[in-house]
Amino acid sequence: MNSGTQETEFSSGMLVQLILASFRRQGILDAVLPEEDIHLAGAPRVGLDFKRNLLRKAFNTFGYAPILEAGFDIRLQHDSPMGYTLLKASSVNDLLNRFFRFEKYFHSKHRLAIRSEEEKSISLQHYSKTSACPEVYENIVIAGLLAGILDRFGCRDLVLELEERPLIVEGKVIRDIPIPADCSYFTVRWSAVGSADIPVFDGQKRFLNSLTAAGMGLVSRKTGSLISSDPVRGWKVEEVASEFGLSVRTLQRRLMQEGTTFSKCVMAARCQCAVYYMTEEIDNLAAVGFLAGFSDAAHFSREFYKTMGILPSDFRISLESGAKNT
Repeated sequence: MNSGTQETEFSSGMLVQLILASFRRQGILDAVLPEEDIHLAGAPRVGLDFKRNLLRKAFNTFGYAPILEAGFDIRLQHDSPMGYTLLKASSVNDLLNRFFRFEKYFHSKHRLAIRSEEEKSISLQHYSKTSACPEVYENIVIAGLLAGILDRFGCRDLVLELEERPLIVEGKVIRDIPIPADCSYFTVRWSAVGSADIPVFDGQKRFLNSLTAAGMGLVSRKTGSLISSDPVRGWKVEEVASEFGLSVRTLQRRLMQEGTTFSKCVMAARCQCAVYYMTEEIDNLAAVGFLAGFSDAAHFSREFYKTMGILPSDFRISLESGAKNT
């Protein structure tokens, strides 16, 4: 089996689309990207040079503020399965861990790392896996993106700081502040965490309703349905048993009586989520794997093949062939 994944220089097509939409909203898109080149950003993974050239021209022409705004505009996304998955996190740390997993799928070289954290603040570094550091404008857009996600999660009175210089305060980008050459370290502070503004995703409800009618036994169906309500979460058997008012031993025994185990329920639920996303919502396999809770693209291909007997890429091809024949 060949997962078909290779480590190349790519970035997230979804991030680039977010940047383009924000630049259009800000009225600067025509100045930084010719109309005939916009189609180049439509793929799930976009060449790293395309993203860098786009951000570089915006930075050189307009400064840091439109780029920071572009990342922060993630708050304006209201119907995104990706946002739905990230914002179902149980805490700020859980949210960041979900974002770190997202990075593995959608960026070949750049990562975020926590450098220090307190109850109401967190300091991070945007770095490269190679010797070539991210450019200043790449650091700025990611800082804005994280601030926007935390704002949407419910972090109140949010402030984004770069070397103690406030760049975002109370939902507004502060403009015309001198920024250092190294923008890779930034801090986000907040006063409290309220309820998350989770995007609307009607498909999840439809999927869960269909899942409860599937499976071989009542307990395995309930287990699969619970896991599928948030497949990115690192579910533990103790948590599921507690949800059902059972001891761990009783849950494991009942699953065994139905011919399965907890780990098999987890993997089956995630594969069913992947199938749902491919058939109903998303044709981007990287996004499918992330949304279904797999740790990376190789893990997705391997476990989907073990459970379903077919690679995700081949399954998607079969769906496309079936659609053409109907």
